[in-house]
Amino acid sequence: MTSPEPHRVLASIEAAIILAVQALLIAMIVLTLGTLASLLLFEGIGRVRNIASVVELQPLVLRAFGGTLLVFLGLELLESVRTFTVHHHVRLELILTVAAIAVGRHVILLDIEHANPMAIIGAAVLVLSLAGGYAIVRHSHRSANQDQAASGPIAPGIPGHHA
Repeated sequence: MTSPEPHRVLASIEAAIILAVQALLIAMIVLTLGTLASLLLFEGIGRVRNIASVVELQPLVLRAFGGTLLVFLGLELLESVRTFTVHHHVRLELILTVAAIAVGRHVILLDIEHANPMAIIGAAVLVLSLAGGYAIVRHSHRSANQDQAASGPIAPGIPGHHA
């Protein structure tokens, strides 16, 4: 008879690792948010006073948006860890969302006037690929849910028997 001890030990180690990852993500999110708020309050206000045009304002706003997207990136990563903890699988939809936020942040901060044209094309291909992948995943989830709803509920206790 096999002892359940190794399984319990592995489950405990997995739970400890997940808890540590969640704690680190929360710490990084709080640190990022605190840094963003500090930069806005202490440096942003001083810089805003010296801005004379929209052209001077735009880089500051874009960097602030980039910082905000970092917070959302952390929150989405935290959500994917939580989903893994609850359902014991990784949702591709969440991973694509995290990737889209990361690429979106990169695109927002990209200096198009001075960027290598291949970098711009690469960013465009990434955006289109992630959007296409997300659309495919959403469509397949929607189709699977419609197929399941159309087949009706399965009778309890009788495999494959529809009520």
